Amino acid sequence: MGTQEHPHRAGIGAVAGAAAVGLIAGLVADRGRRTLTQAAEGLAGDWVDVLKAEHLMVFELFDRLEATAANETGKRTRMLIKIRQAITKHAVQEENVVYPALARSDPSGEAAKLFAEHADVKTALYELEVLAKDDPQWMPKARALRRNIEEHARKEEDEVFPALRNRLSDEDSAKLTALMLKEGQRLA
Repeated sequence: MGTQEHPHRAGIGAVAGAAAVGLIAGLVADRGRRTLTQAAEGLAGDWVDVLKAEHLMVFELFDRLEATAANETGKRTRMLIKIRQAITKHAVQEENVVYPALARSDPSGEAAKLFAEHADVKTALYELEVLAKDDPQWMPKARALRRNIEEHARKEEDEVFPALRNRLSDEDSAKLTALMLKEGQRLA
């Protein structure tokens, strides 16, 4: 073949180059997500403000998901991944820091109910992940998940968080904020 490159090898080079570009783009996107998450947490204020801001972010992601058409399966997959990432980070902060503080200060069992609701959300996310993104039931299931998350967030924001905040001293609330942000940084 002399100086001419073998067509198969040229194809491998192009694929390797495209893979490298994709990897770099993914790393940059991940770094951007991490930077945005950290900046939002730093500006948000105390633990309640951070969690409320995260609720809003999840609903904005759902807005974008619900704007997709059934044939936009790639976009639906990407949006579902973003929703899962946001919910996972948020759930870890609540489950590892906020709910234990709630359980210590409120023996009514509300923390256990909230843990169970998180388990339901994780199950629904899994069901959406394994269902074909163009299945006629996919979007109704996604909307049902959103409604469940909205109800959960409303209960937290209107009842649970204010009650817990009232039971905590300013010092304990500041500690809770610091612990929660630290927990979130591990997943950002």
